Amino acid sequence: MSFELDMEGVEAWQAGDILPPGHHEIIVTESKEGTSSGGHPQLELELTATGGEYEGGSIRDWVVVIPSTAGKVKQLLEAFGVKVPDGSLSFEASDLDGKTARILIREEPGQDGKPRSRVKAYEPSEGTTAATSNGQRSEDKDPLPF
Repeated sequence: MSFELDMEGVEAWQAGDILPPGHHEIIVTESKEGTSSGGHPQLELELTATGGEYEGGSIRDWVVVIPSTAGKVKQLLEAFGVKVPDGSLSFEASDLDGKTARILIREEPGQDGKPRSRVKAYEPSEGTTAATSNGQRSEDKDPLPF
């Protein structure tokens, strides 16, 4: 068997380090709309670290966009500076391209039992003056709303 493929203009994928557990300043390097394994709309994000020891490292996050995940969607949008109204909201995945935020990554077992890094929370970037409801900066506490 042989393979045939036009490689004109194709750039090789770059291997990056998967971001480890902890807080990381990131930028959305790619965002797109997709469908979850359950058939629901989902937001697919490629997040790349913008500084610190792990600059250039990345992680992917898939966020299902349904009523039961509205709190996570709101947290994500607000972290990226999107004003979320009380009521109906419409947005496109590409609205997040190039936006920055801070994420919290935790390690948890994957389906195969091996540990995997997963995005657990989104927060405004360090450069913002956003505070939590009790007045503490987000880095002063461990935000795990889901």
